[in-house]
Amino acid sequence: MSVSHPLAPAILPFCQLYPHQAPSLFQSFLDINLAQAWKDVKVIDLPECQCVALAGSPKAGSPQSFVLPMSLTTPTSLAEFSSIFTALSTRYPSSFPPSSPSSPSSTPPPLAESSSPSPATLSAPSTESEEAQTPTIYLSIVEKDSSVVYYVLRRGVVSPKEVPE
Repeated sequence: MSVSHPLAPAILPFCQLYPHQAPSLFQSFLDINLAQAWKDVKVIDLPECQCVALAGSPKAGSPQSFVLPMSLTTPTSLAEFSSIFTALSTRYPSSFPPSSPSSPSSTPPPLAESSSPSPATLSAPSTESEEAQTPTIYLSIVEKDSSVVYYVLRRGVVSPKEVPE
């Protein structure tokens, strides 16, 4: 990470706070700001999850989306992803509508991974009904060579017809 980079001051305190996430945070922050051209990108501290996430709008006027930066070698579990969904939904309830009323349990369903969108097409869900049914976090996985791959994480079981091509 280059502390002299013009975008570094916005994330440097968080890189110092979470050194295990610093390289992926820096690279993901640069990617969504410069390559993906997201608007209003900010860092969200999630101390209860011991990490940070990024929030911003993929296009001007589009709903806020979230990115969880991590390295390829970061060990994770569904419980960790669930706690991140919970932490973000507490801070941003309008971005994470409640589970469907047909769900018999108040416990959130397990998370499911869907296919990876092309970095050039990284954007918010295309319709309001899709967004209301499946809150989304983009998992930004950064490799040692600085390549970034995005995976879509959604709460619950996602049928193949809901996965964008």
